[in-house]
Amino acid sequence: MSGVAATLTVEFGGVADPGDHLTKAYSIPANSAPVPIATGQRVQGGAVIRAFSGTTAVLNATGFYNRFSG
Repeated sequence: MSGVAATLTVEFGGVADPGDHLTKAYSIPANSAPVPIATGQRVQGGAVIRAFSGTTAVLNATGFYNRFSG
């Protein structure tokens, strides 16, 4: 929690092909409880997921993924 609102930017996709890259910004209110981000988002093929904020030391990111084999 922080008394400062922040923007969380999450990037999904590869780094070599800009056409395979999705960027989404989320506004996180000040003093908010944990906020679910991108629930149910599907990624495959070793896609890279990156998250960052321009506001220093106010956000903590945790996460998990479900691995499906078919």
